[in-house]
Amino acid sequence: MGVGGRRGSAEGRLRPPRRFPRLLFSALALSVLVVAVNSIVSSSAEGPDPGIVFADEVRPAVNRSTRQAAALEDLRVQGPSLGREGLRRGIDRLLRESRSAVDEVQKVQVEGDLRQAHGLLLTCLTTRSTALAAFSATLAGEFEGGPPDLAVQALMNVGRDLAVSDRAYELFLEALPPAARNTMPESRWLVDETRYAKPEAAALVATLRAAASLAQVPDVTVLTVITDPSPVGVDGTARVLPLVKSVRLQVVVANAGNVTQKRLPVEAVVSSTGGMDTARQFVDLAPGQRATVALTVKPAPVGVIELRVRAGPAPGEASLGDNEQVSYYVMR
Repeated sequence: MGVGGRRGSAEGRLRPPRRFPRLLFSALALSVLVVAVNSIVSSSAEGPDPGIVFADEVRPAVNRSTRQAAALEDLRVQGPSLGREGLRRGIDRLLRESRSAVDEVQKVQVEGDLRQAHGLLLTCLTTRSTALAAFSATLAGEFEGGPPDLAVQALMNVGRDLAVSDRAYELFLEALPPAARNTMPESRWLVDETRYAKPEAAALVATLRAAASLAQVPDVTVLTVITDPSPVGVDGTARVLPLVKSVRLQVVVANAGNVTQKRLPVEAVVSSTGGMDTARQFVDLAPGQRATVALTVKPAPVGVIELRVRAGPAPGEASLGDNEQVSYYVMR
């Protein structure tokens, strides 16, 4: 037993110590903890992301501006019932609100790369405010009498300004850091470009003039004609349509007068050297109301195709220049 005891005692003395791995693990854990603490302290020292802070400060003004676009469209729709003065008061209210949004964003303090985004947002909001001021000035001065061309052109310029403001907002979003960009909403004022094209602008001018008149003013107009399928090219003065058996039309007509129109005829006539086809629908329109009429025609794809789309004329209508739109197509 003495020999066994001495052997066991010797083997115990020869085993490597087990404390070293535990010490190594403890050291590694301590290093990880130190790195984590340093990271937290560093992040706290840097503060919140300046891009996110900037986005949070300007977002309320952007949201109000977006709501103003919807309010402006509502005012346009209600124009015949509001009259020129009622419409102008509504736009003046929007103008005051838009100027307030510009002042609010102008007071935001920015540094570094965010200055570019700040400047683009100010361009967007300022251009919208300028467009509203031009709209208000047009209502105040150009709808009362004389040739309507100045008023129509002024409204078309308002549409161009709104297109500029929308593009400035897109550039503002692109200039933001990705994290801040993802927190910002879309904001567009010119959702439908045709609303400020010449036919729509002329119809609004005529509608407001008729609404102010005590005499009955029958006046209907064709605003837009959209084909389905859409043109795929241009051949001289004609647009190129795919070779199909029938063409569907979306015709937007408006009552620009102050007389309700019952069963107003809307007709499309398509003709070529290969033959002719017609389609007709009837629509009821209150003063200032617009409607989309669906028609389908079957053109003969021989040579140049002429498409005539006509609304009315209404009984007693004197101004017929905007009652018809004529366009030319070829099919291939």
